[in-house]
Amino acid sequence: MELLIACMLIGLIPGVIAASRGHNFLLWWLFGAALFIVALPCSLFLKSPERKAEEDARRVARDAALAQLVANTTAAQGAATAAAAAPSGDTRDCPWCAETIKAAARICRFCNRDVDPVERLDPAAASPGPA
Repeated sequence: MELLIACMLIGLIPGVIAASRGHNFLLWWLFGAALFIVALPCSLFLKSPERKAEEDARRVARDAALAQLVANTTAAQGAATAAAAAPSGDTRDCPWCAETIKAAARICRFCNRDVDPVERLDPAAASPGPA
């Protein structure tokens, strides 16, 4: 009988701590009476519902800002890559992997397959002379 009374009294500690942080006293008192050794640390680490809502709102705002930053960075990198990858007269696409390689390449540096080199026409030799 004394043990039951002691458990009920000692259960008040987590109940009071939880109630001071905005949680249900009765439920925490029962939890504390049944499992004091677990209930006490749990009640000490409780946050008030208002504080938890504020932290959640800050977390959502931070995540949205981070997502916007990643999107902007990715878009800027994509634009830079597209500008750098614009094919010029001395590059072509690999017929096997479609990566951009040099026109004179005999082996693709991406897929390591043999490709036929493109013969470059000399602009002076290709244009017909004056008639």
